[in-house]
Amino acid sequence: MNEPEHSIDPLPRPPEIAGKWIVIAVFAFAILMTGAMWVYWRLHIGPFLPLQRAIVAEWPDSAPRVEGGQRKMHQGTPRILRATLKVPFDPTDESRKADLERRVARIRELAAGTLDLARYDRLEVHFFHPVPEQEIRTRPFEEPLRKAPE
Repeated sequence: MNEPEHSIDPLPRPPEIAGKWIVIAVFAFAILMTGAMWVYWRLHIGPFLPLQRAIVAEWPDSAPRVEGGQRKMHQGTPRILRATLKVPFDPTDESRKADLERRVARIRELAAGTLDLARYDRLEVHFFHPVPEQEIRTRPFEEPLRKAPE
């Protein structure tokens, strides 16, 4: 058989990039992302670290997470101070409700000592208890930090 008179040219190869530049780019990206996470952590979580530390001092195994603010998309919504804590018992058990209410009161005291509560309208405390191989059991508590306008 005869060869065709004109053959199809293969696609041009893209320029090659040396491996060292790829490694440098990956390290630069990792450093950039680490820096971005650090800035986010300092700005978003940093103001609540004193309260988190106070909660850990009160209940060492509580693994608290404290957040606060207002939803950016919904201006005019209440400003919420939210704490989420692990408890060593089922928080849905009604016989433990008084204990949880005492913890909420204590968290409010700790918050008053570490934050400016005038910046928030409502306190939310969410207790959870992880049960192996089952759903996490949770119980939220909410209370106003300021009187509602009349």
